[in-house]
Amino acid sequence: MTAGTVILTARDVDTRLDTLACIDAVERGLCLHEAGAVVGPTSLGLRTPDGTFHVKAAGLTTGGRSYIAAKANMNLPGNPVRNGRPTIQGVLVLLDAGDGLPLAIMDSIVITSVRTGAVAAVAAKYLALPDADPVTISRTRHRRDRHVESRGPGCTKPDCRYLHDVA
Repeated sequence: MTAGTVILTARDVDTRLDTLACIDAVERGLCLHEAGAVVGPTSLGLRTPDGTFHVKAAGLTTGGRSYIAAKANMNLPGNPVRNGRPTIQGVLVLLDAGDGLPLAIMDSIVITSVRTGAVAAVAAKYLALPDADPVTISRTRHRRDRHVESRGPGCTKPDCRYLHDVA
């Protein structure tokens, strides 16, 4: 790691990650993937005695520069009771694909939550019927708030927020 590598905690990510900007970035990323301009994605999964470990990676070139992002997460269902820690924990690493420089290492949980909500917002934008109302969101409690926030600019009515927790 070099002095130029940015390290971001979950709190750092949460305060810096704008949901609407994330929805826009996810939409552009999905379009780039469809156009064949993305390397990957690819994934690796392993079983551990107490859960699973997985890595997901992809890359793209934008503005004349290439990047690789890899997310590595542990999923340990017994972790809250056994260790007082969240079930899912991990990091996302962003690398310069041209010279290998690690540009950023950050907690992945908030990013995963916001990205999941952003994908739902993009899907609703393209797949929902024009007169569809209201939107129902069903996710686990730790992702609930960002999913409501991610309902997207097309959902402007106050009654467009319905939740079902499956915690």
